[in-house]
Amino acid sequence: MNYKSTLLLLCPLLFAWIGRAGGQEAQPASDYGDNIVCLMPALANNTGPGLGFSYERFLDDMDRISFYVPVYYTRRKSRWSYSEHYKTNCFGAVFGFKLYPGSSKGPVRYAFGFGIPLDLLTRKTDEVQTHVAIYDSQRTDHFVRTGFLFHNSLNCTIKRHWVLAADLQMGFTATDEKDYDTTVPFVLLMFKAGYRF
Repeated sequence: MNYKSTLLLLCPLLFAWIGRAGGQEAQPASDYGDNIVCLMPALANNTGPGLGFSYERFLDDMDRISFYVPVYYTRRKSRWSYSEHYKTNCFGAVFGFKLYPGSSKGPVRYAFGFGIPLDLLTRKTDEVQTHVAIYDSQRTDHFVRTGFLFHNSLNCTIKRHWVLAADLQMGFTATDEKDYDTTVPFVLLMFKAGYRF
């Protein structure tokens, strides 16, 4: 086993230890709420960069298990080849569950879990160029993308109720999108700032 594999195995344990260590300085449990609402001013997935918001609800008395739903919009302007230029818009959401090994009540917490994404994509071809002429195309295609994602996040609580978080979700997807390479893993990276109540 090389050092890269060892680091990948140790990272979840390290984050869980950070979460437990942070609990030693945790604020009183009564200061925490069961809901977190966040804005996501910076995020990216396989389609491109974007923005969004998320909602998270804790389901147990210890606030270790939560249901979360990030909703996002991303877009990209690209082309298949020298002849086709297009824009892709993606409106999506993930429905998933998180587990906080050391409880979510504390200044620094690690969480992991899983989710099911549902993306609605619209692709509009802006221009098609041939060797003979350049002409506009009005063709619009619609696709659906879903799959399964594994979730990792690092969460910081500031001034009792303010939350900063970085989430990384990776997994596989199934889609009817034209020429989509299913061997490429689906990635969703989110930076969040919000309020817990």
